[in-house]
Amino acid sequence: MTSRITEDEWVVLQGRTGAARSATEQPVTPKPSKYNARKKTVDGIIFDSAAEARRYRELQAQAALGQISDLSLQQPYPIEINGLHVCTYIADFVYTRGGLLIVEDVKGMRTPVYELKAKLMRAVHGIEITEVRMRK
Repeated sequence: MTSRITEDEWVVLQGRTGAARSATEQPVTPKPSKYNARKKTVDGIIFDSAAEARRYRELQAQAALGQISDLSLQQPYPIEINGLHVCTYIADFVYTRGGLLIVEDVKGMRTPVYELKAKLMRAVHGIEITEVRMRK
């Protein structure tokens, strides 16, 4: 036999767990990003920063001129050592220029995690990440 709770009991229960919000409560505003980057949307794609969005526009223009090809965004590179998945590096942009594969990251600030992942990309995949700093 299943027991049922009344609507009043449900409201009390939700109030205790903090799951329900009354109509007078303000919605929770999202926490600002750690490095004050603001998300930017271009062509329906949400970028983590305005700098990344600007770089995307530049790369689109280069692709239109035939200077680069095979442009992809947010390309994941799993990093595995001795059969163990350590982490995944996600490149901002990957493209081909003059027959060479370019793996690119738009950087506002180099973090210790990024520096470690860059070293792992070099060691595991033999890929040197091209860092791009966009001026404001």
